[in-house]
Amino acid sequence: MFYAKSIFAALFFCLILFFGGFQLKAEEIETEISYLELANIATGHPQSKFEAPSTVTVITAEEIKNIGARTVLEALRLVPGLIVGLDISGIPIVSLRGVYSAGSERILFLLNGIPVNNPLTGGGTLFFADLSVDKIERIEVIRGPGSVLYGSEAFTGVINIILKRDYLDHLGYWRGTYDFDEINLALDKKNQDFNLWFDFVHRDKNSSSLFVKRDRFSVFPLFSLSKNLPRYHHTSDWERRQEVYAGFSWKDLVLDVFYINHASGIPYNLSGVPSDKSRFARQNFMVNMFYKNSFKSVSIEQLFHFSYYYHDLYADFYPRGSIIRDVSNNVYYFPYGLKWRRKTDIYRLRYELKSRYNFGDHRLFGGLVFQNDTINDPKYYENVVPCSNGRCYSNVAYLVDLSDVFGWLREQDRFYYSLYLQDEYTIRKNIFLTLGMRYDWYDDFGDNLSFRAGLVFNLKKFWYLKLLYGEGFRAPSFRELYLKSCPVLPRSGNPSLDAEEMESYEIGLFYSSPAFQFGITYFYHNYDDLIYLAPDKFFNFYYKNSPSDAHTQGIEIEGKYIFGKLDYFLFSYAYLDHSSAEGFHCVPYHVFSFNFFKHLLRGISFDYRFYYLSSWPSYQIEDYSISDVIVRYINPLYELTIGVYNMWDHHYKYPDLSHFYIDNYLNPGRTIGVKLQIYF
Repeated sequence: MFYAKSIFAALFFCLILFFGGFQLKAEEIETEISYLELANIATGHPQSKFEAPSTVTVITAEEIKNIGARTVLEALRLVPGLIVGLDISGIPIVSLRGVYSAGSERILFLLNGIPVNNPLTGGGTLFFADLSVDKIERIEVIRGPGSVLYGSEAFTGVINIILKRDYLDHLGYWRGTYDFDEINLALDKKNQDFNLWFDFVHRDKNSSSLFVKRDRFSVFPLFSLSKNLPRYHHTSDWERRQEVYAGFSWKDLVLDVFYINHASGIPYNLSGVPSDKSRFARQNFMVNMFYKNSFKSVSIEQLFHFSYYYHDLYADFYPRGSIIRDVSNNVYYFPYGLKWRRKTDIYRLRYELKSRYNFGDHRLFGGLVFQNDTINDPKYYENVVPCSNGRCYSNVAYLVDLSDVFGWLREQDRFYYSLYLQDEYTIRKNIFLTLGMRYDWYDDFGDNLSFRAGLVFNLKKFWYLKLLYGEGFRAPSFRELYLKSCPVLPRSGNPSLDAEEMESYEIGLFYSSPAFQFGITYFYHNYDDLIYLAPDKFFNFYYKNSPSDAHTQGIEIEGKYIFGKLDYFLFSYAYLDHSSAEGFHCVPYHVFSFNFFKHLLRGISFDYRFYYLSSWPSYQIEDYSISDVIVRYINPLYELTIGVYNMWDHHYKYPDLSHFYIDNYLNPGRTIGVKLQIYF
């Protein structure tokens, strides 16, 4: 480790010394393409992604439309090396740079620059991977750590979803396979300095009902007595979702609200035994107020944020008549099956003050954050009721409130504050140095100090060289700290956990001209204190920090060729090499994608997208590819989109990334969708 740091520092120092209507629509598309290089995420202000002191990907609204993406998860396949999938309960998973985590808690999601990872699980995909895309202006992604600017969870990546505040009034309707229906209404009214916007989405999808070849009863010896028990043998992945995004801006003041109501089935049930009755309901409501003020060379921005999260998970765990034999050869009989329900409310209050000050060749950016998260009134219900002496139980036909007996989560407050400071120094007109640091203090696990350094050289007119060092950390989530063991799915939090930490070293060479863009990046990440679930001899799980270090390294290649006026070809390849340590599983070594977009006739465009993941031999998961074909027609009054998803391999479905049930799949193969969007 010391050797790698020394080489990197020497190279850094030597280079410093050495270098010291349709027409209207077409115009909008052109603007999007020219804007592709700009990003705010790396430094907190707009700049070319090639000059940014991070490895950055920008996905524009027009690119999202061109590929026919229906959700953020589908749009993120354009990010080099980013892997998307589902877990066995149907929750989306994203991973970057060879790091997999079941809750996607090692990637920070931002909504308009505000952290929105769920305090319970630590991840952001629970609500925002399924976000509808018509309201999105662009998505900015940092590949690598971003903790100096964004704090915890900005570990292996940061995904900033930037929503529109300026709409073309429209009504849209998606219709697709498995009765997929989505309605979108967007309105925008302006009057001088005042702007008001409203966006509403309703989505409804029936279950694809994929056949389940294997479940826990048919695989694990503990359930052998129930192997032939009648049960539901198909996935249950239905979905009902509503989104409301509304707000207004007046001069330097912005106020917006965002509400998500999401309910869905659970493909395998949390026990791995299929059930068509289990469901996961959750809601997220947030209010944000931004205020900016500038004078001379100083600007100040304040954010007030409130959010409420409602969690309601019902699991029809085992069917009626289940018989379980544990490792001690004790036999348990469940004539009414095993069912449970978990509920809780979580509140967040956040205040952030940001300030920018420019002097000479320096651009200073600093901030202060205060945040408090509260778990309120967790409830646990089950139909297995313990006897008064605690030595027996009774299985009943209804759910009983056992919150005072077993519980599932501790009521808890978490308060933290952060201070951060960054300096961007223009050494020469073609050499840019960025240095930054951040201090975070948490009242439940302690403090953390993070650093970053970036040196960017504009070698020639179109060539850029980046040398980057960054540190990331991840505070343990509420689930990892405070989960209470209960009879079902025994898993215990650990209040003594330390934060995960990582160091990143990157070197990248980039080329950017009006017609062609190319980049190649090598990264090396070293990790300490990774948190993982460890089983005891009775298959009870508890969270702990890994006693050994781990690392990942790899190469990312990306390119874009623009031909004609509006046509382009995108490609990316990532090689991901990861060590065999806890927390690193289900990650392929090769990820490849390309995207071809072409205007065929006036108003008609064609897009072909290909996405490939190599096999994962350690977990018996075969390689697979996805090919999507999208045709769009645009005129001043409406847009029509027709998409065929996974066109060539109709047998493809998301594999189970937990690797418990290799033969099972969580998503249907080939699907078709048609979208009509009318402007008024």
